[in-house]
Amino acid sequence: MNKTLITLALVTTAFTTTNVIAQSSPLDMAAYTQSGQNILEFTALENNLQINNIIVNKGNCEAKLVYSQMAMLKRKPRPRFPVTLQYGQATKAWTFMKGCNLREVTAETNQGDWTWNW
Repeated sequence: MNKTLITLALVTTAFTTTNVIAQSSPLDMAAYTQSGQNILEFTALENNLQINNIIVNKGNCEAKLVYSQMAMLKRKPRPRFPVTLQYGQATKAWTFMKGCNLREVTAETNQGDWTWNW
């Protein structure tokens, strides 16, 4: 009986410790398709979040930043990476759907690398 209680206590402690150590992502990511492109939208959940690079399917698909409508009208493209966002700000990237079925997206940031899988 004592061994069972000790084992249960150790298992409970291990799970509790894991939850405390685990960090949540400093950004949210949504993916959808539009006009034959995969659109990746990243929203900052922290201030001063710098996205240094977006890696799609382990580098097998190139991700490019979406131009803002104003930049397109002025023919002034947005800079590539890095992009710095404040809490609640968002940026979008895109890949062509042809030959690029989204399976994994990794965002390299100044607060660590974060990966989403489907």
